[in-house]
Amino acid sequence: MEISTSCPAKRPVAIIDDDAAVLDSLQVLLLTEGVDVETFGSGEAFLNSGVEDTYDCILLDIHLPGLDGFQVAARLRQHGFKGSVILMTGRPDGRIRRQAKDQGVQVLLEKPVRVDALIAAVEQGLSDGCSAQTT
Repeated sequence: MEISTSCPAKRPVAIIDDDAAVLDSLQVLLLTEGVDVETFGSGEAFLNSGVEDTYDCILLDIHLPGLDGFQVAARLRQHGFKGSVILMTGRPDGRIRRQAKDQGVQVLLEKPVRVDALIAAVEQGLSDGCSAQTT
């Protein structure tokens, strides 16, 4: 199965996680689904790259050193990012769920991430992100 969207331009998905094994496994999984992927080991590395406007969908770990996932998501929105942000956490709780909802996060995935949930979230994120970029 290959992830598809109605988007005319195929843009990469950014994955931000401080765990190299998670980055590698998510990258391989999405590549096998036909998705171009770029990885970043921290929120700062991603934000300092200056390329956040080249993505329709960002997979973002909540628990990062330095800026956490919520802080990165907030900065993206402050800079006008209209794409889809999918948060991931290995420690979901009520506070995290409320904060994600309050920040307009489309999906909160629990680690270890189920493959079907990840693929569905990325497919929806790419579609939503593409729509947001063209409006």
